[in-house]
Amino acid sequence: MGDFDFSDPFEIFEQFFGGGFGRAAQRRPRYSLHIDFFEAIRGVTKEVTIEGKKHTIKVPAGANDGTRLRFDDFDITIDVGTHAHFNREGNDLFIDHPIAYSLAALGGSTEVKTVDGSLKLKVRPGTASHTMVRLRGEGVPHLQRGGKGDLYVRLIVSVPEKATKEQQRILKDLQEQGL
Repeated sequence: MGDFDFSDPFEIFEQFFGGGFGRAAQRRPRYSLHIDFFEAIRGVTKEVTIEGKKHTIKVPAGANDGTRLRFDDFDITIDVGTHAHFNREGNDLFIDHPIAYSLAALGGSTEVKTVDGSLKLKVRPGTASHTMVRLRGEGVPHLQRGGKGDLYVRLIVSVPEKATKEQQRILKDLQEQGL
């Protein structure tokens, strides 16, 4: 029998079947393309130069960090930047939204940032801090199927650090009434 190097299992197949199996077939050049948060959500077309040739790269809406785009001669891996306010998990987005103590106690509405602008969000009376509200279809577009993920808004009740004399008087009255 022949000499086999058993430390590399692909070597065995190459010796039996004449090479071209395993790692050799996977050696495609890979390049990284950095895009910002909103380019990933909305999609973007970028011009890049690879090995002296210009290529047009169309990144689809909903691309995520690590998304791989395959081309004839190479692969592109997408590197997505972060955002100061939105956090992304798959196709869902998360945002913290501060609301006033009075709004949390009495209810009302507030304007919430979305990736497409803003929406009016109804706040129920007695809303506790860190309450999570789900806005269906306000997240990131799905790559393979239609529709979008969701936007989760965490309502953070802000308590004033300094209150005026009048505000302190009102709060003391409320405290005396058990609120």
